[in-house]
Amino acid sequence: MPQVKIRTASSKGGQALDKPPLARGSASRRAVLIGFLLIIPNTYWVIRMELVRDQAYPTILSLFMNVLFVLLLLIGANRLAARFLPGRQLSQGELLTVYIILNVSTAVAGTDMVQVLVAICPAAYWFATPENNWENLFLNRMPSWLLIRDKKALEGFYMGNSTFYTQARMLAWARLLLAWMPLIVAFLTAMLCMNAILRKRWADQERLTYPIVQLPLEITHPQTTLLSSRLMWTGFGFSAFIGLLNGLHYIFPSVPAIPINLLDLGQLAKGKPWNAIGYTPLRFYSFVLGLGFLMPADLIFSCWFFYLFQKAQMVVTSAMAWDANARAPYLIEQCGGAFIAIAVFTLWNSRAYLKRVLRRALGLRGGLDDAGEPMSYRAALAGLILSFAVFQGFSMKAGMSWWVVPVFFAIFMAISITAARLRAELGSPVHDLPFMGAEHYLTQIGGTKIFTPSDLRIFSLYYWFNRSYGSNPMPAQLEGIRMAERSGIPGRGLSWVMMAAGIAGAVACVWMACDVMYRVGAATARVQAATCRGYIYEPFSRLVTWLQTPQNPDVPVVFAMGGAFLGSLGLLALRQRVLWMPLHPLGLAIAGSWTIQFMWASLLVAWMLKSILLRWGGKRVYQKALPFFFGLILGDCVVGAFWILLGMALNMRTYSVWNW
Repeated sequence: MPQVKIRTASSKGGQALDKPPLARGSASRRAVLIGFLLIIPNTYWVIRMELVRDQAYPTILSLFMNVLFVLLLLIGANRLAARFLPGRQLSQGELLTVYIILNVSTAVAGTDMVQVLVAICPAAYWFATPENNWENLFLNRMPSWLLIRDKKALEGFYMGNSTFYTQARMLAWARLLLAWMPLIVAFLTAMLCMNAILRKRWADQERLTYPIVQLPLEITHPQTTLLSSRLMWTGFGFSAFIGLLNGLHYIFPSVPAIPINLLDLGQLAKGKPWNAIGYTPLRFYSFVLGLGFLMPADLIFSCWFFYLFQKAQMVVTSAMAWDANARAPYLIEQCGGAFIAIAVFTLWNSRAYLKRVLRRALGLRGGLDDAGEPMSYRAALAGLILSFAVFQGFSMKAGMSWWVVPVFFAIFMAISITAARLRAELGSPVHDLPFMGAEHYLTQIGGTKIFTPSDLRIFSLYYWFNRSYGSNPMPAQLEGIRMAERSGIPGRGLSWVMMAAGIAGAVACVWMACDVMYRVGAATARVQAATCRGYIYEPFSRLVTWLQTPQNPDVPVVFAMGGAFLGSLGLLALRQRVLWMPLHPLGLAIAGSWTIQFMWASLLVAWMLKSILLRWGGKRVYQKALPFFFGLILGDCVVGAFWILLGMALNMRTYSVWNW
């Protein structure tokens, strides 16, 4: 490997290994143009994988495999250009500019963002029937400008065998997108401004490791030896062989396979209370092993430990007969409490830093220098205030009470900050936190009686960006800023590029989803994903319950959230005083995620391997082993993309290296 300064998570403390700096390189207009031109085919690929084929789901992962695959193609084309068109090849900064553009746009177009908007906004009127009585219960009081009411324009969307490209249909969807665009721009701006404010604190003062950006930085380095490393190709071959063999087995069952889905431990637990652990899959994913190896050792430990700790809680709950309520012991709510605690502790622990940022923004003495930041602190503060004002005005126009909006906005931003922290410090492979959006905190802690019916209706409409946080754009923006810093891309210019990429991702998602759905039909068997059929009932069925059966605060949920909140704060404070403390509440924050149950075993193996290497070989051996684990990630990425693209080309079901 080249002598590169990579902030590696080589020990439980995540100390940096200082080496000479990266080769510099800046973005260019051609890189920005290439990036934006690739948004359309990349988004189309994501829509076909996630919204139609129900496969791969790259946007649930922290490292978007589709974007990494496109980057590999660009690197290959760049090497050809260097050979046949010397001087015309892209620099590292240009390659990373394209990567950042696609990363941010993919996050916005992901399965937990605008895809859900596409699913629920037309569904309210299309699936309203006399039996469910949605029309009388809430539709006639919904803000019509945030929904599509024209069933004629929606007929082709759900039934297929049609085209999106008629004036009536395009206008209906354009009006919907334009109606939501102020809100999209507001929270993208708020996230970018908060990233700009926190960047120096996290990167320079706390020296967080940013594990996810290590691979893109390394493979784009002009002097990289990674792609010629035998150890990397060994890891690549290992994961690629498994993927190719299993892919052939999927098509031709007579071909032997290497099972990655080994067993369900829950089936081995017979009788009470042990059978309370439920579904506990033991699976092995090469790319998760590779990502886990990049994480700090104590944080990998925390991930699998807290997952098993939650399983132990389920057993104890059953043994003590505390499971009269099927939701006990409220694992998702515990994760929600940890999420908020991490955000609160992060901001409180940075209070002296934030005071200096504020002084700089207000032009007072003693402010922090912001010359090299993605935007000036004054602009960041103004952007935050303006974003909140837009969110406030938009929400009140839609029908939300004035006092509810700031609380909702604060919870949403707190969860987003924690998601960014999870990626920057932990390098977590996932951070979805399903069904724990801002409205869940509010209605469980305060009950539904304190909210007006209009508040509850808007909670349901806002479900599209609060259902889950797997593809939240804030971590993608933060990692873009980090890669720009490491490769010499001008940060302030990149901020505008990332904003535009987020907006373009929203537009491309709606466009590509409509292009596909009007041809195949969202309500037909040709669409195998649940998004356009299953997700729609979640917010509206819950809304019916809220309206028909007003609820008091859920006391057990309050205790579960509060206990996890206080416990996480205590653990964070303890870690500042006891350096050897192996547990981190970041592990608790993702333990209840839907996807971590498929990854915990791979993370356990990664922790064991990394601990052994660090104990017996130290940092030097760890550094030498990195190419192998990079290869594991790249092998799954290339082979996974191959099978998905082949299936799309031949219109057949193929193997997926990542699924459940």
